[in-house]
Amino acid sequence: GGASLHSIMTPHGPDAESYYANVKNPCDAPTKFEGGLAFMFESSAMCKVSRYALECDHRERDYAECWDGLKATFPDLHV
Repeated sequence: GGASLHSIMTPHGPDAESYYANVKNPCDAPTKFEGGLAFMFESSAMCKVSRYALECDHRERDYAECWDGLKATFPDLHV
């Protein structure tokens, strides 16, 4: 399991592969998830990121790439 904190307007959510796999799932029967559990907390505040967090070696610099391949679901709403 794991947890993450996201400040306001920070993108987060399932990666493209997980999204498309689950959108195709008809969800016609309950299933038990055995793969762990993650909690995402979203704050309405803008969090200040420390210099250490920005420069640490284990920072996920390619984090946003997990959404590469997602198509716009509501193209008429893009501003």
